[in-house]
Amino acid sequence: MISVRDLWAGYGREPVLRGVDLRVEHGGFLGILGPNACGKSTLLRVLTGVLRPQRGEVRVGGLDPREAAPRDLARVAATVPQSTWIPFPFTGFEVVMMGRHPRLGRFGRPGPQDRDAVRRAMAGTDTLGLAERLITQVSGGERQRLVLARALAQEAPLLLLDEATAAMDVHRRIDAFDLLDRVNAQGTTVCAVMHDLNLAALYCRRLVFLKEGRIRAEGPTERVFRKEILEAVYETPAEVSVHPATGRPHAVFLPRARRGGN
Repeated sequence: MISVRDLWAGYGREPVLRGVDLRVEHGGFLGILGPNACGKSTLLRVLTGVLRPQRGEVRVGGLDPREAAPRDLARVAATVPQSTWIPFPFTGFEVVMMGRHPRLGRFGRPGPQDRDAVRRAMAGTDTLGLAERLITQVSGGERQRLVLARALAQEAPLLLLDEATAAMDVHRRIDAFDLLDRVNAQGTTVCAVMHDLNLAALYCRRLVFLKEGRIRAEGPTERVFRKEILEAVYETPAEVSVHPATGRPHAVFLPRARRGGN
């Protein structure tokens, strides 16, 4: 679903990503992790065609994001950014219906199939109660749930998420990833940039750790979610164990030893 080879990308002469190679198979659930400014969001901007790479090859669903028509790319990949500002007073239903535009003709009007897709997406994200609310009058977390519903209504085979649940409460965040887990089980490929290590370990089957624009570790979660990798990537003492309730790897970061014995 995603193929990246020798990717160099950035916002000026100095690249942010340096020689990144990445492959995501159909039906995968990948978490992209790493410290701030390591290139996580830059990678997603390249995959969505927002940022042109300086060098390398990129394919998303067989398409080159640099050359593909936006409508064609939107039929392959749906994106949920970290935050979305919609200044116009659309209703929640209208916002989610925007996800159907790539499926409509140039002058097409939504039909029963489109409305059904929107209702399913809103039911899954528990946003049916926001259908008549104006997007300018909902909370940040509610807006993000509507944007997630919009992406799901798009019915693309790939979901790209950039810290998409950061504005949500804990229970809404878990609900969102439970939903992503279900759609992944149905065949949708999920690629999520995340900061929450333990949430990533709980849901993602594979992880990529970026640091200083390069991939420092990649593989199945159980193999790469290790103490030595976390300490090298985040430069902070850590302990990793298997959580007794979930059976999944779980990390705790520790305070650095105080200097001078104080």
